[in-house]
Amino acid sequence: MFTAAASALQRNVEAINALNVFPVPDGDTGTNMFLTMQSGIEELGGLSVPTASEVAATLYSGTFMGARGNSGVILSQFFKGFAQGLDGSVNFGGEDLARACELAKENAYMSVANPVEGTILTVISSVAEATRKAVDEGCDLYTIFQNAGDSARETVIKTTEMLPVLQEAGVVDAGGQGIAVILEAMRRSAMDEEPAEDDFDIQVADIAPSARVSDEFFSAHEDDVYGYCTQFVVEAEGLDVDELRASMNAVAASTVVIGDGSRAMVHAHAEDPGKLVSLGISVGSLDKVKIENMDAQHADFSADRNVDTATPQSTSVIAVAWGGGIKNVFRELGAGQLVTGGNTMNPSVRDIMTAIEQAPSDTVFVLPNNKNIVPAAKQAAEQSSKTVKVIESVSIPQGIAALFDFDPEADADENFRNMQDARTAVITGEITEAVRDVTIDGVEVHKGQFIGLIDGKLRVAGAELHEVLIELVGKAEVEDGSLATLYSGAMLSPSEADSAADALRNVYDAIEIEVVQGGQPHYQFIVSIE
Repeated sequence: MFTAAASALQRNVEAINALNVFPVPDGDTGTNMFLTMQSGIEELGGLSVPTASEVAATLYSGTFMGARGNSGVILSQFFKGFAQGLDGSVNFGGEDLARACELAKENAYMSVANPVEGTILTVISSVAEATRKAVDEGCDLYTIFQNAGDSARETVIKTTEMLPVLQEAGVVDAGGQGIAVILEAMRRSAMDEEPAEDDFDIQVADIAPSARVSDEFFSAHEDDVYGYCTQFVVEAEGLDVDELRASMNAVAASTVVIGDGSRAMVHAHAEDPGKLVSLGISVGSLDKVKIENMDAQHADFSADRNVDTATPQSTSVIAVAWGGGIKNVFRELGAGQLVTGGNTMNPSVRDIMTAIEQAPSDTVFVLPNNKNIVPAAKQAAEQSSKTVKVIESVSIPQGIAALFDFDPEADADENFRNMQDARTAVITGEITEAVRDVTIDGVEVHKGQFIGLIDGKLRVAGAELHEVLIELVGKAEVEDGSLATLYSGAMLSPSEADSAADALRNVYDAIEIEVVQGGQPHYQFIVSIE
């Protein structure tokens, strides 16, 4: 059920993101909920003969540590309820499900300093009430799931009327819609109705007043200032989570604090993130610190809106990308539309089709930028009535190189040839962390080590990031005078990225090295060598 829910969220990420009320939703709700869910699913892979109790507890542990944004932190508490409600159970029935949903509601509301109705909390509450009522009426498990899902859908629709800001924007609550998607996927899985990847019909347009925030609302809030989204884990013995939540709420907004007597996850918005970090340090040691500039996100959002309302043109480019900095690069080079996606989160054929149809031109170039996305891009191209040409870029550097050679004044065939040639002239390096022990092509890797790939092939492994980066560039056999662009991941601070670049310059002083804050997940560096 949980795996089905994660898949459903992945297929609906963009639709949920489009509902974000404010032009800077400390990340995107759909993306944050999916990444939180994915962290839990990854933990489940280690269970050999799982019970309901073990699955629920493991999922909660994974979503707690991997929670992203306000919606992700609250979602982890939804699953905490399942962990508590199914504690000690080998399997579960209707009464267990009702108790789990009631505890999910309790934990979700407790996590928020100032609960507001008409949000994800209200939808979770409606699910708890619906499951309890169905159990009291003697319904079987499948009917209970059906009632819970129906209640979630109905409540999501009502959120527009419950919360003035949603009514002003003309949308339903994004987090609530995410819960509705999760519940429907769980119901289908329980009833063995797993949908095909391109046949999941929980679509925002079916139930919402509109598919995205209205232009009028956006214009009214275009100049708002948001500050920084700050998130970290505090670890300390005898930790008083309620007291910590109150302290954080006194100096910040959108405060969500969850945890137990030794560990807590803090999420809050503040104009000065240093106050939050200092407060956390005064309580205990910090881990997984993440600070995002929401005003910069606001600028990204503005750029996307401006693209959406662009005047018709003869040719346009769609790029698949993930990470604020990388998205900005594609925008600056002329990509008119962006589809969120990449490793671990491939967009569906429908996602790409939607972008093609929204493009303000009859001729469209698509840059998949990942080998696993190329087939979906080709399928979308075949289904479109427009002239669509897929440049088979299999990495971010290949896509950027191809876009450099795009000429909006040239004819489609000439652009296609030039862009295809350009993408093959760049070498792509990638550095990430190994998730298991393995030996490939003579390279021995241990779980947790940094690994380096060149054009998709494993070439380097090691414990130190700088050393792996240096060796990776060496394996690429870079010529003097070449340019190496380092796109740093979301897990690296600017100073950490610059430090790695300096270490590389000390070894390779005959090549030019640039650093771009890419913001991509999972990969410490994506390296473009040309």
